[in-house]
Amino acid sequence: MPSRIGMIGMAVMLLLLSLSIGCTSGEPSPSPLVRPTATPEMPETPPDVVITIGNLSDLTGVSSNAMVYINMALDDLIKYYNENNLIPGVRLNVITYDGQMNPA
Repeated sequence: MPSRIGMIGMAVMLLLLSLSIGCTSGEPSPSPLVRPTATPEMPETPPDVVITIGNLSDLTGVSSNAMVYINMALDDLIKYYNENNLIPGVRLNVITYDGQMNPA
């Protein structure tokens, strides 16, 4: 039994000795890393993409009175989206065409 304890003790001492020798070196420690001093440049923002929405509505004809409110609502919605930049990098545009309530 004492020989086993002695062998385990010797193994532990050799292990600790090998670990401590690996940590000490005769060479000087390397200098700390040099951080770049350049200021980061902001990337150029690309121009806004314009999305055109075609609105085929009745500006003249029988249903023109009802379509006035729908056209105003669409114009207000587009204005709201563009002013508050709800879709970043995108500008919305509306082109309204008069269908004159003509089925052709």
